Amino acid sequence: GVAGGLKMPVWSGDAPGVLRRKAERAEAAMHHKVEPCVGTPIGDAACTYQGVEYKCAVVPGFSVLSEFEAAPSDKCLGGEHSWGTCDGGMFLCKPLPVQDKTKIHTIFSVTSSRYFEWQTRYLGYNFRKSGQKGGLTRLLSAKHTDHIATTE
Repeated sequence: GVAGGLKMPVWSGDAPGVLRRKAERAEAAMHHKVEPCVGTPIGDAACTYQGVEYKCAVVPGFSVLSEFEAAPSDKCLGGEHSWGTCDGGMFLCKPLPVQDKTKIHTIFSVTSSRYFEWQTRYLGYNFRKSGQKGGLTRLLSAKHTDHIATTE
């Protein structure tokens, strides 16, 4: 219709149902879950497709440039699903499993002497007190075991 010279949209068919579904998807996105992944921008939220959860992710060397873009791997969906759902050329991909990011193992080497025994004991104490994750290994260069090896 026309109101004061401005064209107003005229809704026909299932327009109220479409608007309701869009509103439901927007509400779900606010709760970090969108059902399903269908071109609704999800930002940092997750959505599901065929019962599998997906999130927008950068895939190095690949970018979603259109809805016809092929999936970069078997863990991601192609442009048909990612286009309009993710921003910045990102793909909808299965989230990576949460991994322990503390893959640090501290190793130090010493020789057999009273000085290094003292240093080793304090290093071990401070390592435990600091709460640093990962292991602590002493490499001992000696002909015989020292006092630490026989007492701990």
